[in-house]
Amino acid sequence: TQQLAFACSCSKERSENALKSLGEQDVQQLLHEQNGRIEIDCQFCNQKYLFGAQEVAQIFNQRSDDSALSTVH
Repeated sequence: TQQLAFACSCSKERSENALKSLGEQDVQQLLHEQNGRIEIDCQFCNQKYLFGAQEVAQIFNQRSDDSALSTVH
């Protein structure tokens, strides 16, 4: 017998990846429309993840930094 337990797999990192998939231009537009704050909420556990302009900039700067580190074979 095994106990059942609810465990949501959401995270801030997954929310950041969702923003990345939208693209920087769309995220900047969303940031403008939402008065400088993007809120992503998990539909399963109701956890909320907030992103301000500074965090959004870091997300897209990190992507540029990561691609600079990758090598092409």
